[in-house]
Amino acid sequence: MLLIKAFIYRIFRMIIVFISGYLVLGDPSIAISIMSIDVIAATIFYYYFDKYWKTLENLIQGVYLKWKYRKMK
Repeated sequence: MLLIKAFIYRIFRMIIVFISGYLVLGDPSIAISIMSIDVIAATIFYYYFDKYWKTLENLIQGVYLKWKYRKMK
């Protein structure tokens, strides 16, 4: 079910990006180009975001804990 949800989300996002590009630029071929770049860029971004999330989460948690337990001056 999660895979179907992901496909449906991606289709709606592609439609939104296409419509946005078309409304702003008025050229369907440029809107399709923007949509294509967005699909590729978003997929690559998500891959690396997911891959390095644990590192980022640990960094955020470390900063938060350092701030939370800082010494009051």
